[in-house]
Formats: sequence, C-alpha cells, structure tokens
Amino acid sequence: MSNATDNRTLPKREADVFKSIVKCYEGKLYKKGVKAADQVLKKFPNHGETLAMKGLILSCLGKKDEAHDLVKRGLRADLKSHVCWHVFGLIHRSDKNYMEAVKCFHNALRLEPESLTILRDLAGAQVQLRELRGHMDTRLRILTLKSNYKQHWMAYAVASDLAGERETAIDVIDSFLKTMPPGSINYEDSELLLYRNYILCDSGKAEDALVHLDTIRKDIMDIGGWTMCKGQLLMATGRPADAADLFRELLERGSENYAVHRGAGPLKMFQERLLVTLNMLMLTPEQKSTLIGLYRELQEKYPKSAAARRIPLAFLEGDELMAPLEEYVQSNLRKGVPSLGNDLCSLFTIEVEGRRRVATDPKDLMGHPLLAAVCQMCDRFVTALRCASRIRDEPPSTLMWTMFLKSFLLKKQGLLDEALQVAEECIALSPEVIEMHQCKARVLKKMGAYGLAADAMDAARQLDLSDRYINNKTTKYMLRADRVPEAERTIALFTRHEGDPMYNLFEMQCSWFELEWAESHMRQGKLGLCLKKAFAVEHHFQDFVEDQVDFHTYCMRKMTLRAYVAMLKMEDTIYGHHFFRRAAALVIKAYLTIFEQPQAAASSAEPDYSGMSAADKKKAKAKARKEAKRIAAEAEAAEKAKADEDARVRKELEEAAAARARDANGEKNDDDEETGKPKKRGRHGQEIPPDDDPNGQKLAEKEPLPEAARIAGILSRQAAGHVETWALVFDVAIRRGKWLLALRAVCKGRAIAPSDPGMLRRTVELYHKLDALAEPLPERAAAVLADERADLLDGMSLADYAAAIQARAAMAATLQGRLEATRTAALLSPEDKGAAAAALVAGGLECGGVSAAACREALAVLRGEFEAQAQADAFQVLCATKFPQATAFGTQNGTSCN
Repeated sequence: MSNATDNRTLPKREADVFKSIVKCYEGKLYKKGVKAADQVLKKFPNHGETLAMKGLILSCLGKKDEAHDLVKRGLRADLKSHVCWHVFGLIHRSDKNYMEAVKCFHNALRLEPESLTILRDLAGAQVQLRELRGHMDTRLRILTLKSNYKQHWMAYAVASDLAGERETAIDVIDSFLKTMPPGSINYEDSELLLYRNYILCDSGKAEDALVHLDTIRKDIMDIGGWTMCKGQLLMATGRPADAADLFRELLERGSENYAVHRGAGPLKMFQERLLVTLNMLMLTPEQKSTLIGLYRELQEKYPKSAAARRIPLAFLEGDELMAPLEEYVQSNLRKGVPSLGNDLCSLFTIEVEGRRRVATDPKDLMGHPLLAAVCQMCDRFVTALRCASRIRDEPPSTLMWTMFLKSFLLKKQGLLDEALQVAEECIALSPEVIEMHQCKARVLKKMGAYGLAADAMDAARQLDLSDRYINNKTTKYMLRADRVPEAERTIALFTRHEGDPMYNLFEMQCSWFELEWAESHMRQGKLGLCLKKAFAVEHHFQDFVEDQVDFHTYCMRKMTLRAYVAMLKMEDTIYGHHFFRRAAALVIKAYLTIFEQPQAAASSAEPDYSGMSAADKKKAKAKARKEAKRIAAEAEAAEKAKADEDARVRKELEEAAAARARDANGEKNDDDEETGKPKKRGRHGQEIPPDDDPNGQKLAEKEPLPEAARIAGILSRQAAGHVETWALVFDVAIRRGKWLLALRAVCKGRAIAPSDPGMLRRTVELYHKLDALAEPLPERAAAVLADERADLLDGMSLADYAAAIQARAAMAATLQGRLEATRTAALLSPEDKGAAAAALVAGGLECGGVSAAACREALAVLRGEFEAQAQADAFQVLCATKFPQATAFGTQNGTSCN
C-alpha cells in the first residue's frame, strides 16, 4: 500500500487481520470474517476498506440492508479506495443491478487500472448487460496485462466475435495457435479449431470454412461434429451429392438421427425440417424418384431403422403410399406405440393459399382422403383381429392398440361421441392399461367435460401411483376443471413433504403447474392469485437469465466456446419461450381487466359493502362468513373423502424415515417455538421466507397500465414473431392513448398474419377511436397515422372495411373470424349490437375453429361486451347441442374450456 492515504494505512497487526478478512471472504468463512472485521473496527471504526469488506461478508450471509449501509459508510470514509468501489460493485452485482455494478467497477479501475480481479468482474457484468463493445475492450486490457494465460486469449476472441469483429476473433485464435508447439493439440484445442470454423461459417465464408475444415481434420477429436459441419457446408455451397456421401457415413453411426437424414439425400430441400418440409413441397417426378431410390437403399441397409421407413411416407402419394403406410402402421400397432396417432398427423396436409399445411381443424380433417384411408385400415385390422384364426398370429394387445388409434383419429375429426365409445371399448379390453384411460380423458376434454376428464385421468393415475408423468397429467386436468385444492394435493405427492409443497414447486421452477393454476384462477375471477403465479413464472425466467453469470468464466476455462456462444444467443431470446408468453398474456389480461373494472381487483377479498346501511352490511358480512365456512367445510370433506390411502401411508413412511435419520445423526430438534411443529424448509434446507401477499392483493392493487406496459415491452422485444404479442401490445397501447405504439402493433401483427381476424378488428378500432378524439393529435403523429391509414384500410372507409371483414369472415367460415367480424360491426354501430349478435348466432356452429374453448369465449363476448342476453341464451343452446357434456353450457360435467 505504498500509495495509500494515512487514514487507510493500518498498523502491521491490524493490516494482517485485514488480509485475513479477505481470505475469509474468499474461503467462504463468513462468520470468522465478521469477527476479524469487528476486531479491526474496534480500534479503527472509520476504516473504509474494513467497513466495505464487512458489508460484503454480511451480504453473503443474507443481511442485505446492513451490508449496503456498511459499504456506503466505508465508501464515504474512503472515496479514493479502489477496494471500496470494487466491493460496492460486487454488492450491486449480488443484487443483480449490473448497470450500477459496471459504474462502480469503472470507478475502481480509475484508481487501480491494472487490477485483473476488477477487470474480470467488469467483463462479466458487461457481457451480462450485452455491452459487447465495452466487453471486448475490457478483455483486450486483460489480455494485454496477462498474455500468458490461454483463457485470456480465448475470452478476447469470443468477445470480438460477439461484438461482430469476426476478423479480429480469427486473428486472435491464429495468433494463439502459433504459440503452441507442434503435436500438442488436445481436446480443448480441437474445440478451439471448430470454434474458429464456426466463426468463418457465421461470417458467410462457406468456401473458406470448407478449406479450413480439411486443414484441421487431423487435429479434430469430435469426428462426428466435423463430418456434420462439412456436410452442411457442402450443402450450403451447392454440392449436395458430395454432402450425401458424408451424411451416409454418419448414418453408420446412427440411422435414427433425423438431422443426418436431412443431408443424406442429393436434394437441397433437405436443409429444411424433413418430415414437415417433404410433404409441404411440390416435388417433381424426378426428385420423388431420386428419394424413393435413396430410401429403398437405406431400408435394405438398415432394416431396423424406423426413420428410414417413416420418412418416405412424407413424400409418397396415392397408391405408392398405401403399402408402406399400412406396413408402418401395423408394425407400430404390434409394438404398442401410443404416439402413433400423433406421428401420423403430419401426413394429413391441405393446400392453403398455394402452400401445403398440416390440417389441425376437425372441419379440414373430416373427409380427408388419407385420414379416411387410415381409419379404414383400422377397421380392417379390428375385423381381422377379432377372428379367432388371426388372434393366434398377433400379440393379444394389437387389437387394443388398433382401437386406441381409431379413437384418436375419430377425435381428430371431431367425432367425439364415436371416439368416446371406442375409448370405452379399449378400457373394457384392458382396464389395467394406463393409456386407455388417458385416451378416454383426452376425448372428454375435447367434449368440454373437464370434470369427467379429470376423473378419467385420475383413474389412470390410480393404476400406477409411482408414475410422475401420469400424476402431472392428472394435476393438469384437475386444474382445467378448476378443482384447485384437489390438484394441489395430487401434485404434492411428488414434492417434499417436510416443506410447503407449493414453495417446493416454485423452487423447482415448475412453470407448467403455475401457469395452469394461474389460468384456473383467472377463469374464477381471482385476479390477485392469477397474478401471483404468473409473476412467479416471470421470476423463473429472470433466474434463467441470471444463471448465465457463472458460465462467463467457467466456459472460458473449459473451452466449450461453441456451446457458450449458443447459450448466449439462446438467452437473448429466452423471453420468447411459450411459457413466458402465456404468463405475460395472463398478466396483461388481468391488469387490463382491473383497469376497466377496478372492483375486480378486490373480487377475491371481500364484497363491496359501500351501498349498504350498517345493519345490511352486518347481515351481509355474517352471511358471507357463514357461506365461506360452509364452502370450506364441504371442500374439506370432499378432500378427505377423495384422499388417497397410499399417499397417506407413503407420507407417514417418509416422516418416520426422516425422524430415524435425524435421531441417527444426532440432529437437534428444529421445531417452531410457537407451534411446536417442524419449520417449513425449502429444497436446499433453507427456511421458507414468509409470504406477505398470499392472495396477490398487493399485485392486484398496483397501477395496472404501467405493469401491463412493462410486460408488453418485453414481449415486443423478444417475442416479436408472434401475432399474439402484437395483439397484447395493441390492447395495452390503445388504453394508454399511445396511438403510434398501437399503430406499430397493428403493422407488425399484420405483417406476420395479414388476414388475422383479431388484427383486422384492431385496425378498425384504432382509426375509429382516432376519429372520435375530442382534441387533435400533434401534427407529426397525425401525419404518420394518416399515411398508414390508406394502406391498412385498403383505401376504404371504416364502414366499407368492416363490411369487407364481414364478407371475408363468411368466406373463411371460422368461428373466431365470424366473432371478430361481429365485434368490428358492433364497434362502429353500437346501437346495432343485437342485430350483429343475432347474425353470429344465425351462422351456427357448422364452421371451422369450433371447440369448447372457442364457444365459451364467444358466449362470454355476447354476455359481456354485447350485453345481448337473448342472443347469448340462443347461442348457449347451440353450444350445449354441440357439446352436451360441457358444464359451461348448462350440463353437468366439467368447468373449464381452456
């Protein structure tokens, strides 16, 4: 400390103690470090660096507030200490406040510009923030200071690549390779060579990459990766025949690898997704003949390869297809493959706007020639298998799996009653097979009978109580039926019982459960609880982003450079994952509901007593308490009656085993002092933090539009390729009066899906509200909106455009299209809502896109937005006729139509 100021310099004894504080922090001996810091501070209470180090250690012990206070005191005591600034940056980094951490690290470097520790911490924070140019400069400074470390060279190369300076990255790698003695290549260096080739490919230099691959062949240890890379480069440079030879080599390693099959043929189309692409493309006879010859050869060479038999089904047609298809179906039925139906779905294609698409709507699948042919196959198989002479030649289970497939195909066509009947026959044949009960549950779900579907899935669960998958499916179906307590009890069978099962699921980042739980509460109008779980999913994604921090240094040490760069690119779009998009949609819809109906925020609390007298209020509260007790008692009784004996026994055994283990280890009793019961602990043994908002009321009381806008902003940045994103962005922007943002959302959404009914309605809504503004917009904003108007409305007036939407919806004949067209007409003519609703009802349900969920949504619009009770009642009759099992339309079984 030659340059230390007097108030920073400690006597030798205290200076040695301070060094021990640093060692205690690095060795995670936190309590010992605090004692050492107190020893110094007892004599020098204003020693800034000691205060800062004590704060840093307390932060590691979870005492965040005290830690911040100590570090700030230390910084005030010694503003020119690089240690204090560095520690302050580490505190900010632990709080995930990387922007402030970077500022603190820069201040520390001004005082100690050659500190490698600070530079490394700065580089990690910069790449976490994706300050790629600054990260590159920091890595260069580290390399300049310490050029004899291999990982410093690699870190600078990766930083240059991430910053777009690929030539620099290649030069750095080449410079490092020149320093290596000949013949000293190991696995890490092999990965480095492949990373250099990856940079060349990413730069668009395919020819150079090919030459480089041939040069490094002798030094590569991942031969499979090298071969795949070269094959892809040959395809990219227009040499598919040469690539085919390489891919055939890879088939020797594994003939089921579809990525290899994509390059095994001499056609460039194999660069796309194979199964989906081949039956989407209009192949020439020559191309088809080439593929047939290729796969005939592969089938002879690899007779046990399922891929070699499945892939030709994607491009064969007519009579050529029937024989191999029947052989493929029969083979899988004999093996008892439950996923055969889903496997065949990609073959059922239709032509839409000049392109082939996989048909998913029952209206399109009904009468589909190939699906009908498979159904006829099933009928023939069933007839033959029921003959006594044939049964001896087939496994006994073949009949069951054939009927299982038939039920699946009937369900896909919307023939739900027939599908249910066949599923019941399957259960009668083999009541002990789980998949048969699942088949019945899935048909009931399609019928809208969510309660019965949950019961059927629970019957499947009872057949194998140790199967986590079927337990999860049962939980999911119970949540769809809004049987939340029962679902929680079921999922708890596979969580840690000594803690809170719900907290354990949160720790395990069980997003699917939290989303289903939130959607159930959204349907029940409990917006606070819905928000609570939806924000839990957002928290998981924040953790996913945070998890990459440790890899910034780890991957440099282990030289997994290609995987590291791929991880960073994945993290850049992680919020586009469908789990986050579902959670974001729930948050936005909940907050928009709260914005439009403020009383909804308190719907899960207590009723509105504002309009009552004191006596009436007292009576209402007493009645509400009595009703709540009755409902709670009924729910508790139902749960006890439904409780599973095996689960109770299992829990008792686990608790007994845990008690024996505690006794054997001599552990102290850790019971709660007040209750005498064991404290609830999380997955890693830490005490579960108290929940200060169990019903999500604080979340529901937040300002709705700013929160919705924040989530919509994340979606617009990271899930911009989905039309649903822009629908949500528009819904938020239009309520905030952000007209240009709403215009942008409409333009982006229609660029993705030009004929999407929801975006067409929102286009009309935007200009209808603009025309109704009392005050004019700023000149520039008005000009932009006016310039886009003609293109978006096809040069028509709003009324004419709405009529065009109505005509287009009639031609497309989907329920969603008709509903959105009806909403558009009602938007322009509120006085004609009844007539618009009547037209929707008159159209009936013999159209595409009809499901229990879609019908429930349409019914909710008629009752809520349109306030057309008579038309809603008539529509409900139609829905009940279409889905007689669905409770949502007045029958007895099921609740949710989601």
